[in-house]
Amino acid sequence: MIKDTKERLRGNSSRLWSAFMNLGIEKRLILVFLLLVIIPVTSISYVSYGRYSKSIESNATEYVTEMSGTLMSTLDNYINDLMNVTIIPLYASWPSYGLQELLQDPSVSLQKERQIDNYIELLSNFKQGTDSIYIFDNFGHVFYKTNSEGLRKDIQERYEDWSKQARESNKPLLMSTHEISTSNTSRYVFSIIQDIKNTSTLESVGTFVIDANMKVIEKEIQGLDRVTKGKTIIVDSANRVIYDSKQALLAQDLTGDPAVQRAVDDNGSFKIDIDHQAYIVQYLKSKKTQWKMLVYTPISQLNKEAVTTQKFTIIASLIIIGFALCVSVYLSFALTNPLQKMARLMRKVQEGDLEVRFNIKYSDEVGVLGKNFNRMIKHIKELIEEIHVTGNRKRIAEMEALQSQINPHFIYNTLETLRMTALIHDDKEMSNMIYSLGQLLRYSINRGNEVVTLRDELEHLTKYLQLQNYRFEDKFIFEPDMPESLMDCKMIKLLLQPIVENAIFHGLENKKHQSIIRITAAIEQGKLVCLISDNGDGMDEDTLHLLRAQIDADDYDHQSKHGIGLRNVHQRIKLHYGHAYGLEIESEPGVGTTVKLCLPYEEYVEEIA
Repeated sequence: MIKDTKERLRGNSSRLWSAFMNLGIEKRLILVFLLLVIIPVTSISYVSYGRYSKSIESNATEYVTEMSGTLMSTLDNYINDLMNVTIIPLYASWPSYGLQELLQDPSVSLQKERQIDNYIELLSNFKQGTDSIYIFDNFGHVFYKTNSEGLRKDIQERYEDWSKQARESNKPLLMSTHEISTSNTSRYVFSIIQDIKNTSTLESVGTFVIDANMKVIEKEIQGLDRVTKGKTIIVDSANRVIYDSKQALLAQDLTGDPAVQRAVDDNGSFKIDIDHQAYIVQYLKSKKTQWKMLVYTPISQLNKEAVTTQKFTIIASLIIIGFALCVSVYLSFALTNPLQKMARLMRKVQEGDLEVRFNIKYSDEVGVLGKNFNRMIKHIKELIEEIHVTGNRKRIAEMEALQSQINPHFIYNTLETLRMTALIHDDKEMSNMIYSLGQLLRYSINRGNEVVTLRDELEHLTKYLQLQNYRFEDKFIFEPDMPESLMDCKMIKLLLQPIVENAIFHGLENKKHQSIIRITAAIEQGKLVCLISDNGDGMDEDTLHLLRAQIDADDYDHQSKHGIGLRNVHQRIKLHYGHAYGLEIESEPGVGTTVKLCLPYEEYVEEIA
């Protein structure tokens, strides 16, 4: 009897589990939520209701967050005001124009110093907390007003760096806190620098620098620290300390500080232990300055009035959390194990293994997903095979189609040249021309080996230019400059000749004087780079832009004869080596054109049958 009851219970349990696993994921998650969230929260609320109605910690966090936001806004406004002071020389009609004229004067007179000093005095009264104001001209002269004890010692060392940074920026630059020294003392300031430009020519005529006193920040933060009983740190975007209420970390780099490393978002809070004391760290990032404020509040200060309730809540919470943890671990494994298996299978597919299959046990969403996953893998294998076959056919067809587009213009003109030479001379010159033409045709038509060396291409190009010089009466001067170490570099054939042919018929043919064609080669960043330049007519910007678009387009105007040879070379290179290689064209009217040919750097090794 007892045994039958156990079997029935075991059978019922098995059926219930199967029914649960056959439910949709959404329903299963609802059940888990009811078990792990509602029951613990209801239990804690029932036991602790009336004793702990509010979370002191949460309220304190919200209050400090609000104060931090207000304080950061105040600092942003103050820095914004200082930045507005620095741009006054750029936009104010007076005395800006007079200041710019004074700064452009290389001499230093008493009148000039007085005028600039009066201007600095005027700016120093715009905003309280200004420690010092400096104006530099481009001749090494500095004009300043300081509200502290003397001129800072590093003023000459900083000048060139400030001027360079200011000119590279189109807006005021905020410099982090740094220590400065005078003849009597040292202090910490943060600075704002601005380039002063002539309003007419927009040329730089000087540099404007404001040093702000740290007491401005200190005054604002003291009130916050009195509330939190902790400390406040402000760091810049490079994690250098702008301000530290304990005055121990000013200008130091806190990149490795645990709290700074965790404050990665624009705002938030977290708990951290420092010197065996727990803190709540709340942080807020300024969108204006990119400064980040971290407020450290000791947890012990927040919980003084709620220790008893806290202990009770912790005990109750630990019991519930322990129970929920055991249940959640078990259920989470049951719910996520199929998805984890599928994720592992997907990683194998990502690595190239298309023989994997998902084992389907249940008819829930994961089961449906598994069926589709298996179907997808099968379909992917079929598509890969189809794409592989189709891609090979398309590549072969495109390569042959491109090679068939080699411009026959040269052949027709050469034959005409041979005919005219035969009529006029009828001597050995005709034999040489026919021989050169034969060599060119053999090199172009022979499909036995499409990969040649740079040396082969130069020999082919030399024969081509010999024929052109026959036709044009030695008009073209060929100046190759190729290192011998690169002559055995590997490339596909017929790359250089179409480029030179294009240069002759579109830039050099109509020139009356001798024309120069230069070719150089070098290795740049692992690439073989050839520069083919001429001193022809060149192109204007519109024509150059149209030619670049034409050679790079998938489709082009078949009626146009301009740029077909260049497009043929460019497209063949991309098909053979990839889109990282090809042609780049630069040209200037009246100066000439330069074509940059980029190929992968590979040494030629002749295959032995």
